[in-house]
Amino acid sequence: MYQPFFEISPRISSALEAIGQILGFLKATRIPKAYEKEYLTKVIIDTINSSTAIEGNTLTPSQIKKVVKGKKIIAMQKDIQEVKNYHRAVKELIKITKTKDDISEKIILNLHKIITNKLDINRSGQYRKQMVIVGDYLSPKPNEVLRLMKEFVKWINKPTPTDLSPLLYAGIVHYRFVAIHPFADGNGRTARILTKLILMKFGYNITKLFSLETYYNRDRKAYYQALSTIDKYRIDRKENLTLWLEYFIEGMLVEAERARSKIIELQSKSKQVPILLTNSQQKALVWFTKNKILRMQDYIKISGLSRKGAYKSLNVLVKLRQIIKVGVGKQTYYVLLEK
Repeated sequence: MYQPFFEISPRISSALEAIGQILGFLKATRIPKAYEKEYLTKVIIDTINSSTAIEGNTLTPSQIKKVVKGKKIIAMQKDIQEVKNYHRAVKELIKITKTKDDISEKIILNLHKIITNKLDINRSGQYRKQMVIVGDYLSPKPNEVLRLMKEFVKWINKPTPTDLSPLLYAGIVHYRFVAIHPFADGNGRTARILTKLILMKFGYNITKLFSLETYYNRDRKAYYQALSTIDKYRIDRKENLTLWLEYFIEGMLVEAERARSKIIELQSKSKQVPILLTNSQQKALVWFTKNKILRMQDYIKISGLSRKGAYKSLNVLVKLRQIIKVGVGKQTYYVLLEK
């Protein structure tokens, strides 16, 4: 059974706390209608552009936008096909998360098949049968891939330790997939799309408001160095994921903050007053990324408020149409209002 080794460093703790507050804001706020479609489309374009550019794709964001819309452009056919494939993979994630099924090897193989469709890649949608060397990294032997992937998928669906933030699980998945390197080619793109799937499966649909891939592409050298630190800084021969997870979580913080700033800017343009929530109310919204219901005693515990204060605080979220109150008296609980 796969067991990741790492420490929750002060950098990780600090970044997770800051992300929690930003995600609370993003959950509570709305992009002005006049800008919503344009903003969400740009995030998708940035995601496709960044993830494919990391692997050498030369298309510009404006060219990618045309390809996504089905328009013809003058460029290398391979670059165009890579963009079409990645766009299709992003859309496939929505279908997968709707099923509520566990993530399986079949799903991962299919995502790779979509990502490498018509790219003349050996064994598209199938595990590799040869050794792969990436820089100084020597991948596991081909006859080990099937076992490693089965252990990996088992861990994905029942990750341990069980009390971690799903954001950390996503970071672990990203690294572990790259380390196994199960395919002859397309591992990086598949790792990044799988990371997005993990976040969505854990209820972090809010990540549709920003692109983690953009952070990696902005400084590709730092991205690869962060991944390589795991092998360089082993403890008792164990892969130490701490430095990678610091990079991963801080990258998410940077992009989440950029999203918050941009949305506030759009609200200002449309004269829409931003929703300003207290830290306690933000914690309530973050609670729903891991839980389906919020009971009063849970909110009192995480907020530190009195029962009267907690009731008033949650009532604000009800009036803002962020949550719904269910039941009466001691049986009362709250659920997130789906948007």
